[in-house]
Amino acid sequence: MKVVGKVNPRGEPLIRLKSHGNQKRTSLIVDTGFNGELCLPRNIIKKLKLELYASEYFELADGNLVLAEVFKGYIEWFGEKIKPVAVISTGAKQGLLGTQLLKASILTVNFAKVKVVIERTDSSR
Repeated sequence: MKVVGKVNPRGEPLIRLKSHGNQKRTSLIVDTGFNGELCLPRNIIKKLKLELYASEYFELADGNLVLAEVFKGYIEWFGEKIKPVAVISTGAKQGLLGTQLLKASILTVNFAKVKVVIERTDSSR
């Protein structure tokens, strides 16, 4: 099983992810520099009516610490409902998919063919 996406004109690898219980898919940048699960804009979190779980400090790439709300969400991943995932709230316009969801997977970003493929390995089942 695999998840297929595309590389946008800005060179960002994108996939579309479906939240459990919501028919609409959300476009996310696959960010290998983000070691969490999901980071979503506040307006999307509000639309999905996610449950507030905690507030935590996170270190950004520039070394600054920021306090952010963390919500509990459910996603469909490789066609199956996954365990609850931590969704970090952000003021950004674009959501991120982090490396926690890429464990036991192979990520291929083909810039020449503008294609993104995430394949599940046998050990991720």
